[in-house]
Amino acid sequence: MDKDSLLSLDIGKELQITIDGISFPVQSRLVGIDSGKFIIIHPPSRFKDVKHKLYPGNKIIVRYLVRGEVVAFATSLIEIISQPSLLMFLKFPEKLIHQNIRSVKRAACLIPVMTRFEEHVYQGVINDISLKGCQCIIMMPPPPDAPAFEKNQPIELHFKFIGDRGEQTLSGIIKNFRHKKNRATIGVSFVHITDEFETTISEYIDLLKDFFSLTK
Repeated sequence: MDKDSLLSLDIGKELQITIDGISFPVQSRLVGIDSGKFIIIHPPSRFKDVKHKLYPGNKIIVRYLVRGEVVAFATSLIEIISQPSLLMFLKFPEKLIHQNIRSVKRAACLIPVMTRFEEHVYQGVINDISLKGCQCIIMMPPPPDAPAFEKNQPIELHFKFIGDRGEQTLSGIIKNFRHKKNRATIGVSFVHITDEFETTISEYIDLLKDFFSLTK
């Protein structure tokens, strides 16, 4: 494992945390590292919304930006302490995964979105977008009142990019989905995307990455 990439991180480094059982990423900051033993981080943003999944042994993915690369590693929660400060102890990772963000046109995001199923309008967010598709979290009634999804079912998404004055409409097909309580997570593959809109998505992803790099 490339330990230098991890051990050289500055205290306070911004981290993106994905917690097993939570459908959205949250933010945290590095507190300290004891090589080979554990990593200490601050409690993540939206702590009240995710704390029910913060129990010893639950799996966590940590991502951070270093010199134009996204570095990620899998870990698990060892323990949360409340004294002298609320802190999370994570298992020291076995390996790191490096990904050059300049060659990957994909970004986590939170874009309000609207779609229709069976003549009903549903609201939600796009939480991941690329040139080929996106993932949406849509608020809707729990089964059996929820719409019956099918793989390869057509879907239209209506949304606005930050700084864009007009509403955008994208057509796609459902590639995967899961329904839990009052929300559905839907993977969408775009169809009939124009060159102009492909450029818009690319510029938006670059904007998100530039913003993320400024906050590291």
